[in-house]
Amino acid sequence: MDVSDTILIVTIFRLKLGNGENTRFWVDHWHEGGVLKDLFPRMYALESNKNATVSSKLNAPSLDFSFRRKVRSGIEEMQLNSLTELSQLITLVPCEDRYVWSLESDGVFSVASIRKVIDGNRLQDVSLSTRWVKSVPIKVNIIAWKVKSNALPTRFNISRRGMDIDSIVCPICNAGVESTNHIFFQCVLVRQIMRKISHWWNIDYLEVNSYEEWRVWLVSIRIQSKLKNVLEGVYYGLWWYLWNFRNKLLFDKKIPDKALIFDNLVSSVGQIYRFVTMVKNKTITSFFKRKNEEQQVQGIDDEIQESKRQKGSTSEPVIVPSFFKCPISMDVMTSPVSLSTGVTYDRVSIQKWLEAGHNTCPATMQVLQSTDVVPNLTLRRLIRVWSDSYLLRRENHATTFDNELSLEELKDLIINQEYMSLSTLNNVVSFAKSSRENCELLVRLEGFFAKVMNMLRQRSLEGKTSAARVLETLAALDTESRRLVADDSVTLAELYSLTMSHDVTAVNAGLTALITVATSRQTKKELVRLGIVKTAGKMLAGPEKSVSVIEKVLKLLEMVSTCTEGRTAICEDENCVSGAVNRLMKVSPAATEHAICVIWSVCYMSRDRTAQEAAVKMNGLTKILLVMQSNVSSLVRQMCGELVKVLRVNSKSCLASYETRTTHIMPY
Repeated sequence: MDVSDTILIVTIFRLKLGNGENTRFWVDHWHEGGVLKDLFPRMYALESNKNATVSSKLNAPSLDFSFRRKVRSGIEEMQLNSLTELSQLITLVPCEDRYVWSLESDGVFSVASIRKVIDGNRLQDVSLSTRWVKSVPIKVNIIAWKVKSNALPTRFNISRRGMDIDSIVCPICNAGVESTNHIFFQCVLVRQIMRKISHWWNIDYLEVNSYEEWRVWLVSIRIQSKLKNVLEGVYYGLWWYLWNFRNKLLFDKKIPDKALIFDNLVSSVGQIYRFVTMVKNKTITSFFKRKNEEQQVQGIDDEIQESKRQKGSTSEPVIVPSFFKCPISMDVMTSPVSLSTGVTYDRVSIQKWLEAGHNTCPATMQVLQSTDVVPNLTLRRLIRVWSDSYLLRRENHATTFDNELSLEELKDLIINQEYMSLSTLNNVVSFAKSSRENCELLVRLEGFFAKVMNMLRQRSLEGKTSAARVLETLAALDTESRRLVADDSVTLAELYSLTMSHDVTAVNAGLTALITVATSRQTKKELVRLGIVKTAGKMLAGPEKSVSVIEKVLKLLEMVSTCTEGRTAICEDENCVSGAVNRLMKVSPAATEHAICVIWSVCYMSRDRTAQEAAVKMNGLTKILLVMQSNVSSLVRQMCGELVKVLRVNSKSCLASYETRTTHIMPY
């Protein structure tokens, strides 16, 4: 237990004077201001009877009667005068001295008072009140409350409870430790959606890193209070959809679509918030109804499928789904907006209709309660997707390729070549990166994976590097491909052999592929068995200058350190911990964060004595203090604080291991 968390019960009791015969004048805590020997140190130094009672001192001819010498002018005289004034206020009564409970006014002990002290000392300080938006479902409010109190079972929170998990890396971006602040405020995906929300609401976007910063930003927005309540509910809904997406990504076989998060959020807002009241009690909008929108989207999907079936040569006319056409102009809508009736029009057409003096909906002829319009972002996105997929492809048909034709060409190349050439492998990479469907087509292609893995077994370093790039591309986009590569020990061994090459491109390709496939505990154990920890230690200890290589080495070590076997191997290798400490603030911000995670795993989580001593020996304590003062994420700063507590035990003082050369560390 931390010393700061200790509660000294003795300090809560206070002596209450009676006749003063059992209370020591200088030593006991009988005065509200404190112990007199601490309040008047000069007088206590002159006192010959240190254990004199209150009764004996007050009944003496004077307070300096038992002093060793006369009091001198200056500070001693000032303290004697103050002590005399204090003693004149004391009145002794004919009863015994006794202890009283200082937390209660009547001096009697109560469980409630000590419970308040314990709760205030041990429980988390809640500086912000709990927010509860009544318009959103209870389950959404609960998620928001858990985000605020950091009570969600994120990978980092689970690992802090001592549970051994495959990885603490964020499964969405694979670029940081999955903490509450990261997944809901710092992840690339959530920041993209927050930008869309800011554009949707026409407010300034600001990057925030925690719930507290988000609350400050929300309070600072200058909009109507009722609208601000709606906006708060929108963010609550975003967190719920984001957490749901994360769980599906981890536990469902089918990978969920990121783009649906924002679309579902807009649809939910349309269902929850029917009308919003603004200044002068004017209704500004009625978000389109969910049922109507589902019917629209279903009809759009049907017509898209129909247009796909009817798609032919470039000379055939383009078939536009009817829901993409404005009911007024009958042209494809460029800026679809919805009226309070739920019908969507193109902005230019409906504005002309309203400016002409009409107060009805052109399609339904219903009288409008409000002439304000709301952007139909879901329909706008569907039009954009359709346009990119069909119109632009037909216009650029001469310079682009058709997926089916390219697949047939790749089939011929793969079947007719015993060993795929480098150009074929490059074409495969381009084809796979174009869409997730292409990856699935390649995975199902008979004999394809076998030939790529055969390329890894060739002597040509260039061919092995290209094959590693293909496997990395497929594994990054397709779960089944990742599983096939991870389950093949021979393929893992070949990828590992690339990391020991003298060619930087080959090393980069091997490390990138291993990082992509090393997501399961079994794969990490296999990499540890192959010797990836020793190889990484040699790279860190060697003269390697490539920033990308060092970043990937530290990233791979961070992933391996999430399993027990990996942490054990890192602790046993003499170069890993010292190399990670040595690379702190010398490579890049990403490399520094990866290195901190590695050091934290072995020194704080495992509490390995050898690793702690190696970190202290390399001036780790001082460097970690420097990292804490740099521009790092709040989670890394928290890890640094925990490391400082652990490493201080192995050093004589806070800066015992300080050496002058550490002052010359320049940040990146």
